Amino acid sequence: MHSRHLSPRRAVADVVMSKTQQLFPYDAMWREVGCAYRALELVRADLKAAVAGLAQDDLDRDPGHGAAPISALLAHCGAVEAWYVTKVWRRESPPDAWRPVIDAGALHKGPKPAGMPAERILAGLDAIREASRLALMKATDPDMDRAVVETKGGATTLRWILHHLLEHEAQHLGQIVLLRRLFGKPLKGT
Repeated sequence: MHSRHLSPRRAVADVVMSKTQQLFPYDAMWREVGCAYRALELVRADLKAAVAGLAQDDLDRDPGHGAAPISALLAHCGAVEAWYVTKVWRRESPPDAWRPVIDAGALHKGPKPAGMPAERILAGLDAIREASRLALMKATDPDMDRAVVETKGGATTLRWILHHLLEHEAQHLGQIVLLRRLFGKPLKGT
C-alpha cells in the first residue's frame, strides 16, 4: 500500500523506517543535522505539490469559521521557519526581502490581504529555506542537543526547533490537503 493512503503519522514512519525507503542526510551536513534537514525538504516538496496548479482564487478563498486561507498557511510556514532559524537560533534579524512573506504568514495578527501570488510566496519560502540550509551546514550533531536557546516557552535545543518545524509544516500541509478537498479540488491519490 502506498504511504499516502495511510495516516500521516504512519506515512512519516514508513519514510523513516522502511527497508526500501531510507532517509539519508543532506550532503555536507553532519548525519543527524542532515537527516533532519532532509526530512524538512521532503515535507516542503509535498507542500509545494499540494498548492501546484491552484488558481489565485483558490489560494485566497476564505474557508470560514476563522480558518486561514491556503495562501496564508503557506506564508505562515515560511514565517515560522524564519522566526526559529533566524531570530531564535541564529539570533539575527530576517532580511527585509522576507518581510512580505513573514507579514502574510503572521496568522495571529488577523486576516491577511489577498492576492499574493503563490510564486512569490514560494520564492520567499525557498529563500528562507536556503538560509536555513546554510545555517545548518555550520551545525554539528552535538549542537543538536547542546545548542540551547531561550524562547518565550523556556530553553530549547536545535533538535527541538527542527522537529517543531517538521511537525508544524506537516500539520499545515494536512490543512491544505483538507481545504482542497473541501473546495472540491482534491489532490490525486488522497
